[in-house]
Amino acid sequence: VVLGSKHAVWRFTEPPDTREASPLLQAEDAYWFPVMGSCVLFGLFCILRYLGTDFIKKAISCGIVAMCMFGVGSNLDHLVSLIRNKVMQPLLVVPLLDEPMTVVELVGVVLGGVLAADFFSSTNWIINNIFGVSFCLVGIKKIGISSFKTGAVMLIGLFFYDVFWVFGSKPVFGSNVMVSVAKGVEAPIKLMFPRALSGCGTLQHSMLGLGDIVVPGIFIAFLAKWDTHRMGETKASSFVYLNTAMVAYVLSLIMTVSIMLFFNAAQPALLYIVPYLLITTVTLALCRGEFKELWEWAILEATEVEPAEEKASKQD
Repeated sequence: VVLGSKHAVWRFTEPPDTREASPLLQAEDAYWFPVMGSCVLFGLFCILRYLGTDFIKKAISCGIVAMCMFGVGSNLDHLVSLIRNKVMQPLLVVPLLDEPMTVVELVGVVLGGVLAADFFSSTNWIINNIFGVSFCLVGIKKIGISSFKTGAVMLIGLFFYDVFWVFGSKPVFGSNVMVSVAKGVEAPIKLMFPRALSGCGTLQHSMLGLGDIVVPGIFIAFLAKWDTHRMGETKASSFVYLNTAMVAYVLSLIMTVSIMLFFNAAQPALLYIVPYLLITTVTLALCRGEFKELWEWAILEATEVEPAEEKASKQD
């Protein structure tokens, strides 16, 4: 989350003429998040339950792993560009996707392909987590929210989404939809942490869904951009909101795992993450006397920012 947030800040502070276009969510988009997430989740549940052949499961896994392969390439390319402090020039354009690809990105995709081959043959939890972390980094750094209100709407909406599909879905649909999908899809859609050996010597894992990382990560990345904005105005000297939010996020994960182990039952992580993040951030902003400014501050779409040359010509 910290790496993704810092990378999002790096992209945010790039000059507009070299900045890579990224999705910027508005409040209207955030309202639809729980609806779209529910449709996708329930759709996967129905496919796995009623059409759950090995071919269907393998096709879903292949699609997800393919995205993760490109995610490894993208992250490696951005890491090298960050180290060199210079964006690399594209080597080729991927057919159909019409996406430019650099040499480093191509090497990363090939490396991802090697890991994917090993993953399909062994379903190794370490490779699963490499792909999962890579996917989270791409999501956090490339997807932005326009304002604090958008982030709050997104978090609160997905709070109820997570609670329903973990706690409320079993009485309605006969099984825990969230857990069924997480266990039914053998793909990097969750991070896996070994916890014990079963009686047959099989390694048992605890799981953390990627949404429980990406969703709060997008919000925390917005706070990191707010920190950057305040430092640019010389009203702050460090990433105080980012650091505070990260402490709250870690504490919320500790509470999630503790309650999960105590009750020996799956827990909706956003049930704990969302209150921790929102209450901590609002309290910090109120204590610093910055809540009104934080609430009103908004990031504009790249297309809404007028190029300097065009603005000068209009003035002339």
